[in-house]
Amino acid sequence: MQKHRFLFDLVILTGFIISVFSGVIKGQSAKELADLYENQQFLKLKDYYENHQIYDSDWKLFIGALFEDNADSAVMMFASAYKLSQNKVLNRYVAERISDYYYARGYYKTSARLLRDKNFLDEIISAQREPERSNDSGYGIQVGAFSNYENALTLKNKTLKKYRNVTIVNKESNGDSLFLVVIGKYSNREVAEKELQLLRSSNMNGFIIQY
Repeated sequence: MQKHRFLFDLVILTGFIISVFSGVIKGQSAKELADLYENQQFLKLKDYYENHQIYDSDWKLFIGALFEDNADSAVMMFASAYKLSQNKVLNRYVAERISDYYYARGYYKTSARLLRDKNFLDEIISAQREPERSNDSGYGIQVGAFSNYENALTLKNKTLKKYRNVTIVNKESNGDSLFLVVIGKYSNREVAEKELQLLRSSNMNGFIIQY
């Protein structure tokens, strides 16, 4: 009788462990991560990331890059995820993010070509290098970058027709002065991510920066 009772308890315990373990795996599966990303559930993705519930290295890099404060560092992480991944959906997300980055810097033709030319995308990704870190604070959506202030002002005025909080940020890059056109000033990245998705829905691209 005791033996039967022991076997019964063992079966129940084993079923419970399998159930819990399956839940953990399901909680960070590629399909769920993709669904969360598509539905802009960035807080849930951040929760998975911070609680070490993402076990695939390519998805872990991609989601980590979403919350990276430095735009150049984020691109490097996206590129690493692309190199690791065999997942076509994830690679499409990476291509879109890197395309947004170049669009925001004012390289509009490069941005468009990245989405239609895989060989060109591979070249850009292979050229990525570890950038320097920035200690700046605050988040915005960069929609353009110009060496000429007048060009930046033209884009700012055009953007103000749809968005209220648009500013021009002066930045030094390799000894040259760049004028960044930035929408918003957000205290946390999650809000900026949601605003970026709204921006995309209106057929405008951008890239989150910290400034």
